[in-house]
Amino acid sequence: MLRKKVICNMLFIIYIISILISGSLLAIPTFGQNLPNNISIKNVDNNLINSTNNNSKNNDARAVIIAFDDGWKSQFTYAKPILDRFAFKGSFFIVCNYVGKNPDRMTWTNIQALERQGHDIESHSMNHIPLDDLSQQQLNYEIGQSKQCIIDHSVSQNINNNDVPVFAYPYDMGRDNITVINTISKYYQLARTGDRPLAFLNCDLSLENKNNGDINQTNYLNGNCSHHVSTEIPNNYNNNNNNNNNKVVSSTYYDKLLKINKYSISSWTHHPHHLNRLYNSSQMFQQFVQEVNSQDKYNHNGIINTIPIITYHNFTNVTNMNYVRNKYTTDINLFAREMKYLHDNHFLVLPISDIRYNENTKYLYVNGPNGN
Repeated sequence: MLRKKVICNMLFIIYIISILISGSLLAIPTFGQNLPNNISIKNVDNNLINSTNNNSKNNDARAVIIAFDDGWKSQFTYAKPILDRFAFKGSFFIVCNYVGKNPDRMTWTNIQALERQGHDIESHSMNHIPLDDLSQQQLNYEIGQSKQCIIDHSVSQNINNNDVPVFAYPYDMGRDNITVINTISKYYQLARTGDRPLAFLNCDLSLENKNNGDINQTNYLNGNCSHHVSTEIPNNYNNNNNNNNNKVVSSTYYDKLLKINKYSISSWTHHPHHLNRLYNSSQMFQQFVQEVNSQDKYNHNGIINTIPIITYHNFTNVTNMNYVRNKYTTDINLFAREMKYLHDNHFLVLPISDIRYNENTKYLYVNGPNGN
C-alpha cells in the first residue's frame, strides 16, 4: 500500500512539472506568431549583422520611420502582424477615395483598427493625382478635403485640426510648386516627399556634393549650420492659379535659397535605387541596411539630426521575387527580415508625427529625449 501511494505521489509530481513546462513553452514568443499563412523568416546573414552592429556601438541615436502609402489591404493583412510582433508603429498615408474601392484596398474599419492601436494615419490626397496643374479649387479638395475626410472617419472623439499633421505628395509631384506648397501650409504642419535619401532635420547635408562641400561638416556635428537653409517662401513669389508661373524652375535657387524643408521632408522608397538592375531579396536587404545605417555619419551624442523614412507600398507572400526600380511590391518575408534587423540592432521606430517644426529656429526636430 505504501509503495502504491509513493508511486501515485510521484506521478502527480511529474504531471504538475509537465504542466509547468508546457506553460513556459507557450509563453516563449516565436517569430512566426500571428503571421499570415506561408510566411516564414529566413536567417539573416550573420556577417552583415556583425558589420552593422559594430557601427551601432558607436552611436546612441538610431531611429527610423516606417511609412506605408496608398492604403493597400496587404499592409493590414501582411505587414501589420510583423509590426505587432516587434511592437513597432507605422505611419499610414491614406488616399481617401481608394478606401474600400476594391478588395485590394483597406476599408475604414481596417484604418480605424490601425488608429486604435496607435499607428499614425496621415493624408495622401483624395484621388492620388498629380497636383502641379490643378486649379486652386481642385487643390483645396485634393489637399484640404483629404485631411477632413480622415478626421470624419476617425474613431477618436477628440480629434482636431492638429491631428493628421502630415501630407504626402502623390507621385512626388508638387513639392517644388509654390501654389501647391501654400495650399498644403493652410492644412498641414509638414509634408513628405518621395524617393530621396535621409530626412535632414536642421541642415540640408544632401547638398554637400552639389555645393562643393560648403556646408561645414565639423560645424554641423557640433550643432551649428555654417550655411543656414531658409525655410521661408520669398515674398516676391505671387500666389495665383497659374501654377506654371509658380514652379521653381531653377533647381540651384530652390536647393540653396528655397529649401522649404518642413514641406519637403525626404523619404526613401523601398525599391532598387539603380536603373536597369534586377535585385533579389538579399540585395534588397543589403540596400535597406545601408540606408538605415547611413544616419550614423550625422547622429552623434544622442542627438537625431537625420532620420531615414522608409516608404512601402504593396506586399505579397510570393517568395524569391525579383525587384526592379519603380515597382513597389515587397515580399513579406523580406519585410519581416528588415523589421527583425531594426529590432535586433536596437533602432527606435517612430511615427512621422514625432517630427516637429521649431518656428523660432526654423528647424525640424524629433519630439522626445533624442530630439534636437
